[in-house]
Amino acid sequence: MLESAPPTFVLIHGAWHGGWCWGRVSERLRAKGARVLTPTLCGLAERASLATPEVGLNTHINEIAALCDVEAQQGPLVLCGHSYGGLVLVGALEKIQARAQAQVKAAVFLDAFVPEAGQSLFDMAGPQAAQRFASMRLEQGGCTLVAPVPAALGGRRMHASTPALLHRKNRRGGGLGARVHQNLRPGQRLRAARF
Repeated sequence: MLESAPPTFVLIHGAWHGGWCWGRVSERLRAKGARVLTPTLCGLAERASLATPEVGLNTHINEIAALCDVEAQQGPLVLCGHSYGGLVLVGALEKIQARAQAQVKAAVFLDAFVPEAGQSLFDMAGPQAAQRFASMRLEQGGCTLVAPVPAALGGRRMHASTPALLHRKNRRGGGLGARVHQNLRPGQRLRAARF
């Protein structure tokens, strides 16, 4: 790894988005000379055709961890997860730290779910949100999906072909808010700094 190299930013989108949602942010970072990666998670947005019953949180964690292992050769990393991307970020950090192949300078949780051990997304969102998501379920190609929240119900404009994979109880789950974790070392527990 190149210690003196500037960090590469890896921006992880939320459940009803794709890498495209980071367009304005990545433009600004690149204008300042930063290297920025905005991957789209498997089964979402322009990769929606890859959705299968096996694709879920663990798939997304493995994708981001593998990307970070490869990109670590370029220098240190700054990871940012938004919304559901916070779940992905926490899981990927565990894998990255266990393998000690990448240096993560900072992890930013931007209005993201930050799970405690054993929590699921529904544990964090509460029973009313779980019921609301269950009522929005779609069956498509053998996958259980959650349709985006319509704008009339408070949802934001999203990619039309991006239903989110419905994740059942998983091993990870946390709270909402912006948090940053800096200078993470292998085996180090995450400690939050709230803004």
